[in-house]
Amino acid sequence: MSALHQKIQRRRYRHVFSVHVIRTNLGTLRRENLLARLIEKQIEKSNPMNQPNAHRVFDSSGVLALENPQILLAWFGLATFVIVFIMGISNKVIIFDDLTDFFISCGPVYLSITGFIIFSTLDVPALNSTLDSMTDVIDIISYDQSTLITSLALGIAISACLFISLRASISNNGLLVGLVVFLFKFSSSAILSILVIAKFKDLLSQKSTFATRFAATVLLGIFAWLINALVNGDSVRARNPSPSDRLNG
Repeated sequence: MSALHQKIQRRRYRHVFSVHVIRTNLGTLRRENLLARLIEKQIEKSNPMNQPNAHRVFDSSGVLALENPQILLAWFGLATFVIVFIMGISNKVIIFDDLTDFFISCGPVYLSITGFIIFSTLDVPALNSTLDSMTDVIDIISYDQSTLITSLALGIAISACLFISLRASISNNGLLVGLVVFLFKFSSSAILSILVIAKFKDLLSQKSTFATRFAATVLLGIFAWLINALVNGDSVRARNPSPSDRLNG
C-alpha cells in the first residue's frame, strides 16, 4: 500500500507541477502580449503618420489634413480684411463710394435693430423665450398678420440694401475685387455701427463716469476718422481718373 500510495503521490505532484507550469506559461504569455500591445501603441503614437489630424500636416495619401479648417478660414478672412482695409485707406480701391453708400451698407444693422424693437412692441410671446432652433424663428415671424407683414417688409428692405451695396462695389472695383470689397463693407459697417451705438450709449448714460465718457469720445473720434477714410470714392477717382475723365479734363 505504501508503494501504491507513493506512486499516486508522485502522479499528483506531477499533475500539480504541470498545472503550475501551464499557469505560469499562460501568465507569462499574457504579460508578453500586454507588453507587446503597449509597445505597439507607443510606436503608433511616435509615428507622425499615425498622429491625429490636429498634429499632422499631411495624411497617409499625401493630401493636406486639417482638423479645424474653420480656424484657417478665420485667419484667412482676417488677413483679407486687413489687406482690403489698407488698400482702402491708401485709396487703391473704393470701399464706400459716398456717405449714402455707407449708410445703405449699414442699413441691415439698423433695420435689424428696428425690427427687434417693433417685435418687442407687438408683444409676441415666443420673443421672450430662447431661440433654440429655426422653428422658433418661424413661429415668431408667423405669429400673426402684423409680425408677418413686418418680417416681409424688413426682409425686402435688408435685401435691397445688400443689393445696392453689392452693385456699387462691383461697379467701382470690378467683379472679383468688388465681391471681396462687398464682404468687407458688410462686416466693417456692421462692426462700426454696433461700436458707435455702444459708445453713444456710454456717452449719454447717466451712470457713466468721466473716464468712460472721455474714452467714448476718443473712440467716436477714431470711428469718425475711419469712416471718413473709408468713404473714398472721390479720392480714388481723383487719383486714378478714367479715360472719359481725362478727355473731359
